[in-house]
Amino acid sequence: MRRSWLIAVKVVVSIALLIWILRGSNLEEVLAAAADAHVPLLLVAYSLNFVGVVINASRWRGLLHTHGVQVPLPVLVRSVMVGAFFNNFLPSTVGGDAMRAYDSFRFSQRRGTMSSVVVDRLLGLLVLSLFALASVPFAPQLTGSVPLLPVWVALGAAVLAGLAWAIFLSPSGGFVPGVLARLPEGIARPIDKVLGAFRAYAGQRSALAKAFGWSVLLQANVVVYYIVVARALGFDVPTLHFFLIVPLAMYIMMVPITVNGIGLRENLFALFLGAYAIGSSDAIAYAWLVYLGGLILGVVGGLVYAVRRVEPILVQGSGPGDVLDGEE
Repeated sequence: MRRSWLIAVKVVVSIALLIWILRGSNLEEVLAAAADAHVPLLLVAYSLNFVGVVINASRWRGLLHTHGVQVPLPVLVRSVMVGAFFNNFLPSTVGGDAMRAYDSFRFSQRRGTMSSVVVDRLLGLLVLSLFALASVPFAPQLTGSVPLLPVWVALGAAVLAGLAWAIFLSPSGGFVPGVLARLPEGIARPIDKVLGAFRAYAGQRSALAKAFGWSVLLQANVVVYYIVVARALGFDVPTLHFFLIVPLAMYIMMVPITVNGIGLRENLFALFLGAYAIGSSDAIAYAWLVYLGGLILGVVGGLVYAVRRVEPILVQGSGPGDVLDGEE
């Protein structure tokens, strides 16, 4: 019942935000702007989403290897595709991560490997924060239109970097054990159990460096995707500025107040692109074309999910027999 109410609230918020942004725009102009987009560039942009799937799977494979689990790359590619389906067609953006976490356990029969998905996401967020932080000095149009933007970007990057250091790089977990020791046992024990899943990465600096490198490549691919869609619409926004615009939009859309960012996405791009004299109708068309690329990826992921069969795959280092159900 509670989940149903939360979904209903998200739907209402999404509808309200759409009504708000469309009230000051002309729907015919929005559709006309989308129809005038340069189709070959859109096809290039949408193909980048599939490139990102392979990069994402490669990063995930390296993180699983840290746990001593070897999974064939094509298997992980299929899992990431299925995750894209759940991300786009469930009323949240974490459904895909939950599916991948389940697959991580299924590949290894170890609950600890599920942390690979969390680490995967954390590294991606850290890279986005660093992109934004590095781009702030070069985007005066945007920083001038959003109050205290440099402060918020720096704070977010510092928090994520501190969290990553505390979990992965600090000796003996840094200050974390001391904090847990001060908490009641009923609270400290489950937290320590969760953190224990990440201890496989402690001291694995080479593996983390490789995963970080994959994250840089993946998030750069994401930003380029947004840039190419913008160029398809003829937007004359400096390329470097997208390395600030995209992380900001993605971070805000992670706030679970709408259905998959619908409504929020349109308002955000109207705000950010408005700093470059781009009208709300064009900004909404941009938001919809960006979202369309994700939907296309999700549809293909749904087809992959529909045809997944139960068949044994060899997963080295996964335990007795090393043979698990590769598909379901």
